[in-house]
Amino acid sequence: MKIYSKLFLFSALFLLSACIKEAPLEPIPDQAELALLENMKELSKEQLDVQAWVKPNAIIAHRGTTDYAPQETAAAFRYSKHVGADYLLVDLLMTKDGELVAFKGDYLGKTSNVKSVFPGFENAPVGHFTLAELKEMEYGSWYDDATYKRPGFAGLQILTLEEVINICEGKMPDGSPDFVDFGNRPGIYLRMDDPWLSPGIEEKLKEELTRLGWYGELKEINTVPTKVEVANTKGRVIIATLQKASLLKLEEVFGNTVPIGFWLWKSSGHIKVDDAKTYAEFVNFGIEHGAHFICPNISTNDLLKPWQANMIRRTKAGIHAFTVDTKAQMARYTYNNLTPADGNIYQKEFDLTDGFITDRPQYAKFFYGRYYLGVDYPEAPFLDTEAIGAVFQLLGY
Repeated sequence: MKIYSKLFLFSALFLLSACIKEAPLEPIPDQAELALLENMKELSKEQLDVQAWVKPNAIIAHRGTTDYAPQETAAAFRYSKHVGADYLLVDLLMTKDGELVAFKGDYLGKTSNVKSVFPGFENAPVGHFTLAELKEMEYGSWYDDATYKRPGFAGLQILTLEEVINICEGKMPDGSPDFVDFGNRPGIYLRMDDPWLSPGIEEKLKEELTRLGWYGELKEINTVPTKVEVANTKGRVIIATLQKASLLKLEEVFGNTVPIGFWLWKSSGHIKVDDAKTYAEFVNFGIEHGAHFICPNISTNDLLKPWQANMIRRTKAGIHAFTVDTKAQMARYTYNNLTPADGNIYQKEFDLTDGFITDRPQYAKFFYGRYYLGVDYPEAPFLDTEAIGAVFQLLGY
């Protein structure tokens, strides 16, 4: 009873603080730029049908978590599955022998012990190695967060796409039953972050998803009422990219058969300036080439001001913002409650997002109020260091 009292009190305080109004999200464009709104492309009926496969207010666990465990590892993915993420976000690359693996980055030196196993190859990409060679390394010891580091992180291996899907299905990476399974079955969110490092990865992805029963003829996956059931829906897979060339390739390979996300990032190689004309160009490109969701960066660039969200809403695309990690961000990028004095020139209210890409999925669960579904401790994590550590201990790390 004390556990639920604590949980209820924390939830109430969390949601109350999230509703505190922040400063206006301006600057806004001038009237000439607003004319661009009238020329935005719209999703077709067929695109809207596929978009509807994805549940509203989706919680997408960024690389499992980058805050509490080594990213893209079994520890990160099992944690986020356990606490109730709707999707596990995986950065995909292809090995020298054509296997798909979960890894972020264009070289191995930062998040593996490649220096000791293959001296001199610290700056080599994943595609330089076979899967067997990648499995000789470990991917957990580099993680040095003093608050969350655990002995069980040492020795974690790189995961194949199949191994991550096994986790989504309630198994351990090797396909054996997960000894701690409360019934959550998340979908998988596959990001082509560096597709030029893996030529042909789109075709290989389609082949693998088909083989695993996650594309085409979908296999039945056992789920539990009141738990996450995304893995047993038509929206079990989302594929995303932030590269125009990659989006064109995804359109060619997958067509309108799987939800697609187009990420917006402010950099010299992407959106150089976030003026209305440039922003409209990128959003329209995404819509014209098969995207069902536009995914603006809000963590290092503020690419989801109200006028930008309104521009995306004109296309009928969904919005998944990244990475949304605090309650203040969750409130700011959900509720558009600005008054005319704040510059709310759009005449009606709308949510700025349809879901969060986050490193802290348990925060998003509290924000969306999902702890009123009969969830039992120890599945429900409190938002403190001790409880997060207890979850990893429960999972064997």
